[in-house]
Amino acid sequence: MTYEGRYETQMVNRETAFYDQKALYFQHIQAPVFGAAVGILPEEARKSLGRNRGVIVRAVIKGSPAFRGDLMKGDILVGIDGQDIVEPTEFYQRIETLAGRSVSLTGLRDGQPLNLSVQLAVRPTAAPKSK
Repeated sequence: MTYEGRYETQMVNRETAFYDQKALYFQHIQAPVFGAAVGILPEEARKSLGRNRGVIVRAVIKGSPAFRGDLMKGDILVGIDGQDIVEPTEFYQRIETLAGRSVSLTGLRDGQPLNLSVQLAVRPTAAPKSK
């Protein structure tokens, strides 16, 4: 499953009324470095793989680096740049440190070996504040 998404400013669905005034809140959304949500491997996947390490792709954002790299919901990822993927938190931390680079992902899709190359987005740096 892919999700439509934009990477600009997004309205947060919240209005607050104070007497005769209203406030509308907005939230700035940064473009994702990777653009996919991963989760822990389900029990049946761990048993069939014979391992506890790895992550399963839960969702892919349309137009994201993961989408352009042909990652799909249900893919199982076990390696990134030749190193094992242990669990989701560690996977996201490694992705953040590799921002802006092309990474090699290994895993399984429908039981078949999967090798993908994904060009990660660059994490934008904060603009200096003017005085």
